Amino acid sequence: MLEKYSADGMLALNEPIVLHFSQEVHASQRASAISVFDMDGNERAGIAIDLQGNLVVLQGELPTKPDMSDGTFTPGKKFEIVLTGAPNLNSLRSKFDHLLSKTERIVVDFLPSHHPQVLTSFDSNLEPISLLNLARRQPLRAQTGEKILLKFDGYLDPRTLGTMRLVVDSAKLGTEVEYRHFHEEYGSVLEFVVPQFDRVAYLLLPKKISGIGNREIIAWAKQFRIYQAND
Repeated sequence: MLEKYSADGMLALNEPIVLHFSQEVHASQRASAISVFDMDGNERAGIAIDLQGNLVVLQGELPTKPDMSDGTFTPGKKFEIVLTGAPNLNSLRSKFDHLLSKTERIVVDFLPSHHPQVLTSFDSNLEPISLLNLARRQPLRAQTGEKILLKFDGYLDPRTLGTMRLVVDSAKLGTEVEYRHFHEEYGSVLEFVVPQFDRVAYLLLPKKISGIGNREIIAWAKQFRIYQAND
């Protein structure tokens, strides 16, 4: 039933793993029939499984930390995909209820962190990444202590996320703003709590911020004027 899988060499962390089968996979296939383990035998969470006829496409969660240590897969490491087969009751099965004849194990290898393609783009969208919840020249009003979400319409490369600052006087470094980076279906989100400031300030995103595959961030989305909401 299993014919081949897509990779001929090392994979990017965000590269889909495509498994080709000789028959269409059952649409109600249970996720428990497909597992991913590191080479120490620890099961990895965060695997999205997409059934496309004769294809099963596996996609790991993207990393959010600059060292890329918190994704499903780790740079420079090998992982084992286990496809459960007969005689197990939860075996992978075809549309016609033919069981995978035996349990299959596939080892996949990921590019090291220093490789330029460890995170790469697999789509043709060359437009700069923009913000979904803030428009150009739209004033950002917030109170000190308020939680703000910046929602991007693409995925940010975590290696480009440095220091975010709130600046009142352009001659000074300003206040470093702690933030959290996470992903939604539409793209990346930066979440932060507004520090203390008086009336108006500038929020400066990390200087080298960019999307996966060197996709640019639209210029106006890199810094904002922020006003006290009660002024």
